[in-house]
Amino acid sequence: MTDEPGTQEDSLSDAEAAAFAQRMNGWLGTILMVLGSILAVLIFCDRAEMHLFDMPVFWHQMRPFHLLVCLMIFGGAAAMLKTPRPEAVAARRMTIHSPFSRVRFYTRQGCHLCDETLSILREEASLPEIEIIDIDSNDQLQRQFGESVPVIEIDGRIRFRGGVQPLALRRLIEGTLAQQSRS
Repeated sequence: MTDEPGTQEDSLSDAEAAAFAQRMNGWLGTILMVLGSILAVLIFCDRAEMHLFDMPVFWHQMRPFHLLVCLMIFGGAAAMLKTPRPEAVAARRMTIHSPFSRVRFYTRQGCHLCDETLSILREEASLPEIEIIDIDSNDQLQRQFGESVPVIEIDGRIRFRGGVQPLALRRLIEGTLAQQSRS
């Protein structure tokens, strides 16, 4: 490991920092969703005059604002939990060095697993632009891949058949980055 700025390790730590920030947003969004749900239940119990326990004085003084606060909490949770826009992911792809030069994604119509796998690939910011190929329009590709779609080809080599787990994809990327930094 070197301490020189601008090395491959810096880009990996940037990717790790982005992943950490995304996880923190997920946790904060979940906490806000739970708090909003608890507040919604308390509001319902208060409005239905089901007094489970005595509420503090400020609760009764702030009654007109309960729903507004609850909606604001749910809005904050939704903002934290939303998935990134495709253009935001594309912009991140431009700034993060990709260890690969080409990704081909073989799919077919009506393939639910293909949709899920493509979503996983699109969330990975360190991949280059994904070339999507529909095998239904090509007899040779239908014979070659048949029922094993989705198939992911990276730099001319088939890496995954029948889907991909995010952890397996991340390990492939990290392993390739480590190998490239050694050579």
